[in-house]
Amino acid sequence: MNRDEMIEALRAGLCNVTFTKKNGEERVMPCTLNMAMIPADMHPKGGEDALTEGLEKTLSAIRVYAPESEGWRSFIVDNVKEFVPSAS
Repeated sequence: MNRDEMIEALRAGLCNVTFTKKNGEERVMPCTLNMAMIPADMHPKGGEDALTEGLEKTLSAIRVYAPESEGWRSFIVDNVKEFVPSAS
């Protein structure tokens, strides 16, 4: 799955991303870019447009909302081992 496909799936709903962190640890992170699944107080300033601009700033990483952590996290696309969109 390429970066654009990952972003599309993240915008559609919750996805489970397995990746290698910078420190070498493996992490499985449920995350999303679906604004309906992100608490209003956690929405980016400027709304969805600001989120889109942020995605274009870096091609190596994707910034996502992680409900379990209740915050924004990121992962490096090249370090993704598995990307599983949740079943609709």
